[in-house]
Amino acid sequence: MHSLNVAIDLIQTSNPRNLTEFQTLGIKVRHVADGNFRHVFLLGACGEAVIKIPKDYHPDSEDPAWKNPLVHARKEIETIERICSDDRYLHLKRYLPRLLYRSIDTGVVIMPRYRPMRRVKFNREEKAVARMFRETLKLFTADYDHKNMMRDGKGNIVIADLGY
Repeated sequence: MHSLNVAIDLIQTSNPRNLTEFQTLGIKVRHVADGNFRHVFLLGACGEAVIKIPKDYHPDSEDPAWKNPLVHARKEIETIERICSDDRYLHLKRYLPRLLYRSIDTGVVIMPRYRPMRRVKFNREEKAVARMFRETLKLFTADYDHKNMMRDGKGNIVIADLGY
């Protein structure tokens, strides 16, 4: 069993793209969820981080690009990096997940494990954060819902999925 830092170092040098490649490296993960585009696994001895791995994709000739899980993962990485590097988005930065590792090539993302919301209905603060992201980024998506809006260890809101 690798410590979290050792596992991330190993991932950075090997750049695995799927579960089999992670397992070949000796990195133990535990499946916890599936989204529309990615599988989510716990990483670390105590599950202190999550790995989001794009699902395998075999497109039909008429599939639009947005259906590709790798495109979804790349969009999330690009959105987080854009928000972090542009002062126009300063008000959004505090709600971003901390990326421990990201790969544009593979679409693999590692971030701390955040606590899911226990309720489906938003309170005022959560509604305001969702509206702020939608209006600022001009993204009218269901991604800012109770499944993707989580809490960090201090109870702060984190938008854990920013793919579209």
